Order: sequence, then C-alpha cells, then structure tokens
Amino acid sequence: MMYAENTLELEDFVINAGIRKFLVDIERTDNLGIQDPFLKETDSDLLFSAGILYNATDELEFFAGFAQNFAAVKDSVVEDSASNASSPNADIRQSFEDLEPENADNFDDGFRYRTDDIRLSLTGYYIKFDNRITGIALGDGISGVDYLEEGDTVFLNVGGIESKGIEASVSADVFDYWNIYSALTLNDSEYTDTVSNITKGNTVALSPEFQLVGTVSYQKDGIFGGVSAKHVGKRWGDFTNTDRLPSYTTVDMWVGFDVEMNNATGLSNMKVSLNVNNLTDKRYLGGGTPGAYFIGVGRQVMGNLTFDF
Repeated sequence: MMYAENTLELEDFVINAGIRKFLVDIERTDNLGIQDPFLKETDSDLLFSAGILYNATDELEFFAGFAQNFAAVKDSVVEDSASNASSPNADIRQSFEDLEPENADNFDDGFRYRTDDIRLSLTGYYIKFDNRITGIALGDGISGVDYLEEGDTVFLNVGGIESKGIEASVSADVFDYWNIYSALTLNDSEYTDTVSNITKGNTVALSPEFQLVGTVSYQKDGIFGGVSAKHVGKRWGDFTNTDRLPSYTTVDMWVGFDVEMNNATGLSNMKVSLNVNNLTDKRYLGGGTPGAYFIGVGRQVMGNLTFDF
C-alpha cells in the first residue's frame, strides 16, 4: 500500500485529506504439479479520503467525511477459479480475467457529545458499493456465459448495493456504579443493477432494516454483571423479496467477580465469570445465504476462571 495524508488544524476545525493505492497479486501454486501457477493481479485505483471535524464546545463536536475503499479479489475466488482453469468453457476463464476488485464510496456525517456521565452520538451514512463479486453455480443461466459444466462455478461482478441509514447510540452512567447503553440502526439497502435473479431496486437479501440494542450493567468493588437485549427487525430473505423473515429479540446476561490476590501466593488476580447467551432460548432465523437460512443458536452457558501470575 502506498499512501499520503495530511492534517490541518485551524482553531476549532480539524481538516484531513489523503490518497491511497493498493498493489495486490494473488498466486495459487499447485504443489502436485498438475496445474500451472494461477495468478490474479487485483490492484486498486487511486483512493481518496477527506474529513472535517468541528469542536463546537468541549463536549460537542460535529464531523463529516468521505472515503473510497477497496477489497481485492479474495484468495478463495482464485482457488475456486484455478480448479476450473483447465475447463473447456472459455467463458469461465475469461470471466475470471475480467473480474474487477470490489469498491465502495462512503459518506458520513453527524455529531458526538460527551461529558463525565453521558456519551451521545448520531451518524448518518450513505454507501455506494460497486463490482460486487458473486459465485454463480450450474443452472443459474447467467447472461454472457454459454453453459456451465457440472461442478463448475463462474465468478462475476454483478453490480452493486446502495445503502443509507442512521446510527445512534447513548451511554449514561447512573447511580455511580450502573451504566445504561442503547444503540439504534435504521438501514435501507438496495441492489443497483439487474443481473440474473437480482433485480434493481430490490432490498438486499438478509439486511435488517431496524436494529435496537439495550444494555444495563453494574460494576463495583470487583463485582460486575449485566443484561443485554438485541432486537432485529424483519428482513427480506431472498433476492426476489418474496421471503419475509420475522423479527426476533435475544437476551444475554453475564455476572462475575474480580479479586486481587495476595502476592505471597504467586497470583496477582483471579476472575470468575458466567455468561449466558440467548437467555430465553429463543428460536429464530438468524443468518444464512439468500433463500437458505440458519436457525439461530440456542441458549449457551459458559463459565470462565482466569488467574494472573
């Protein structure tokens, strides 16, 4: 990676700008000597970034920023493509040669407020994600590929995603030893191109439109504990936006104590904790792939005992 950046401070303003470029080569070597080395150059364009921060008061600051990001073609794509390098289907080989790295333009702005007892933040964002890489298996009928042989996979740039939304969080210390935290995310993500069974304007599969987290925690004299709840709103599960997955709420809890030990024992500290994830043993559909969903993990109980020497 090559980069240059600079920061300028003007009274209550902090301005920064930068430029980056990545040079990435990924090579796959067959140690059995069956296939020739398989190389993919996946360099980035020039990537620009800029930001401004305004310190309105000692507690309040406003910010805005822009950044271009990039993701090189992953080694797993090179590995899978190398397995098809000797395929008679020229479309598979050519599609890999034409594959471009994924990239994104990110815009965000908002404010942060902080005192001794409370911390607030609000951020609005817009992300334009392009050149999304997707592996297409046999039978998907992708335009530009004449046919796929059994077991073949072709990787294509299939357009992008446009996302916009708001993220907000608040953390407050109350009653000396208690903390209350909450975070909210409102998100709208849509496909920007029509490719195969992906339709421009459809909501991105498995992207929640609403998420809310709330936590209450306690810590005093080495004793700590808390309860946290997370709500995930409804999502479209597939590319065509026909499967509507229900919302769900999970609850986690933790409790423990931290004790300083006598140096004569050779131990400096002992920590005991108990964590319970999905406390109510909620049954729900979690992640997965478009059109195929995983059942969420049930209740998990974990105990930890740590000694520091």
